[in-house]
Amino acid sequence: MILYQLVFAVLVAEMAVFAILVAPMPSSWRRGLLNWVAKSKLMARVAYGMHMALFIAGILFLDSLNTITSRQAATSEPAAESNSADPHHSHHHHDHHDHSSHQRAKLLLAQRNFYLTGSVMFLSAVLSRFVSMIKELTKNEEKTEASMNRHTLAQQRNQEKERLIDDLKNQIARLQAKADESARRAKDLEIVKKQAAQTADEYMRLTDKYAELERQLSGVSEGKKFK
Repeated sequence: MILYQLVFAVLVAEMAVFAILVAPMPSSWRRGLLNWVAKSKLMARVAYGMHMALFIAGILFLDSLNTITSRQAATSEPAAESNSADPHHSHHHHDHHDHSSHQRAKLLLAQRNFYLTGSVMFLSAVLSRFVSMIKELTKNEEKTEASMNRHTLAQQRNQEKERLIDDLKNQIARLQAKADESARRAKDLEIVKKQAAQTADEYMRLTDKYAELERQLSGVSEGKKFK
């Protein structure tokens, strides 16, 4: 009886674990829970105890199946004997009836144990598969998040490169504008130099002409004096 109580406790524990796993929670919480279960020494001991309990449940399952088979055969024999018994032997019939009721009670108990142990083993298989699916789903989510993070990082790097390219373009445009301004100023300076050279040449020409006119006037004045 204690073993079946242990099996029932395992069934309740499996139902609780299944309820926790199917409960809505953020992916990070479920991932953290699974990581804790995978790395916890306490949960490793609990898992070992669960495996031992499942082994015992399997033995009890086979025992209950054997008991059901034997009890069904035992309950069918007294029924056949009671049908063929002499109706005057009421006391003998009453004993058979008590024995048949006792056998049916044992059969029902064996059937209950059969369903209990079978449910534990079936739920254990479902829970194991469900946990493996959740782990696989969690790994896929981690890979997807890592891929999205890499994609986001690549986008940020591309945006940074585009910003640097735009800055370089702006700097080149400013330098080009300064070069154009310098070229324009140099051109204006060359024009000013040419104008200054022309003015100097004109000044020298006028100076020479003025000097020549002065010499001519001086010659005319001296000629008048000699006369």
